[in-house]
Amino acid sequence: MHAIGFWHQQSRDDRDDHVTIDLSNILPNQQYNFQKMPLSTAQLLNVPYDYGSVMQYYPYAFAIDSSKYTILAKDSKYQNSMGQREAPAFSDLIAVNTLYNCTKLCKTQLSCSNCGFTDSRNCNKCKCPHYFSGTNCNDLPSGTAPNCNGAVLQVTFWKN
Repeated sequence: MHAIGFWHQQSRDDRDDHVTIDLSNILPNQQYNFQKMPLSTAQLLNVPYDYGSVMQYYPYAFAIDSSKYTILAKDSKYQNSMGQREAPAFSDLIAVNTLYNCTKLCKTQLSCSNCGFTDSRNCNKCKCPHYFSGTNCNDLPSGTAPNCNGAVLQVTFWKN
């Protein structure tokens, strides 16, 4: 993501609304990784801060004392979401598509629900976030709510 123009989440200008950085626990030669970038350098692209972004450091990144956080989520339920590297978060896809205006490849922009956006590889459908499907992201993929009679369950807490 760096190669295509993105900065780390904790470098965003609005990061202090979402995380607290403990510079006293960060190796001095690595503190530059936690500098905030001005909006003129790191555009937010109207994409909210995402603890699950591949551009979000692990909460113990560059720690002097590895038993203490260097990044603390202001909303504790997101603390264990930081630092994933398996795949880009949906917000990462939105940011890339916004920065490079990928949807301009489609003559018509679809009305996508649930934060979906027109899929520039198939202009007849929306690119949907995980757990949504259908042309306009209005459906749940089959098999996502077994034995729930169509009910959608929302987790309101994290279990460590």
